[in-house]
Amino acid sequence: MGFIVALLGLMFFAGPSECFARESQAGGVRQQDVAAVTLSDIAEGAGKYQLPLLIGASVVVLAMLWAGDVIKPGSLGRSGLRDVKALPSLVWVFCAIMVMLSLPLAGGAVAGADWLDASWLGGGDAKVRRLAVPMLIASLAGVTVALVMGYIVARSAPNAGLRPKAADWPIGLGLFVLALPIVLLLGEGAQTAHEAVSGNKLPPNEVAHPTLSLIVDNSSDPWTWVIIAAVVIAIPVIEEVAYRAFLQSALFKATGNVWTGIILTSLIFAAMHMVGGDGGNGNDGGGAGGVPWYAAVGIFGLGLSCGLAYERTKRMGVPIAMHAAFNALNVILGLAGASGS
Repeated sequence: MGFIVALLGLMFFAGPSECFARESQAGGVRQQDVAAVTLSDIAEGAGKYQLPLLIGASVVVLAMLWAGDVIKPGSLGRSGLRDVKALPSLVWVFCAIMVMLSLPLAGGAVAGADWLDASWLGGGDAKVRRLAVPMLIASLAGVTVALVMGYIVARSAPNAGLRPKAADWPIGLGLFVLALPIVLLLGEGAQTAHEAVSGNKLPPNEVAHPTLSLIVDNSSDPWTWVIIAAVVIAIPVIEEVAYRAFLQSALFKATGNVWTGIILTSLIFAAMHMVGGDGGNGNDGGGAGGVPWYAAVGIFGLGLSCGLAYERTKRMGVPIAMHAAFNALNVILGLAGASGS
């Protein structure tokens, strides 16, 4: 994913990818396209300069956040904290558990059923269909439970930031773009450390997430679009409500420190992705297993960004939009890498 940031940076500084030259010929002058900077040149340059670009972009972002009194000591307190005192910490935790349990319970109820091979479900690879259908049912159940629990809790804790608003989505997308260099830098640093310790260089287009790997390997299967919809739309809603709205609120209430809540929630968020955080049915409601530790570092960075954005804006839709953008970007880059784009 660092490639996209480096690519944009190089394109910004390089200017247009093509220049035009005029060549005199007998009988007139014609215009000839001269490819001064080809896509392969940009890709090669992006790989060479991606780490400096990410470091530079991250420094700029951190400087902006510091100047804007976002990450200075006590900045969240000065901007006003969410009110999570209306409910005990155990109630917040219970709500988080209920949302996350809905995934394996709903998906597991239909996984392995004979009707998954029925002709009325259409064609496609049987393996993909047997994952996509339970994942669809699990996602629908998870989103329903998350929204219902959020609505109920918001009635008791009206100032906890549980009611999404239409403006949350553009705000979340903007904050995702702002946080992206830092998230990518953490992932790139962890991958570099892994390669240095293990002595094994990872493939340039390696897909670390099992669900994303399944999407990339079966991109032409119609059922893959069901999985993509679940990953990009449903999973961000379920996980952000469970982790940020409920678990982060529980830890904030229990410790009395908002930053402790953000950091601990982000660590749990990343750890659950390493072990396959939906009760053994594969993280994100499908697939198998979890991500390696060096991929979880980037997920930890995403968790920090979403947690901070949630506490700063007090809008539940903001981290959901950020998470959805992150998952969508992963899917796009995974498919682009597989096609050689």
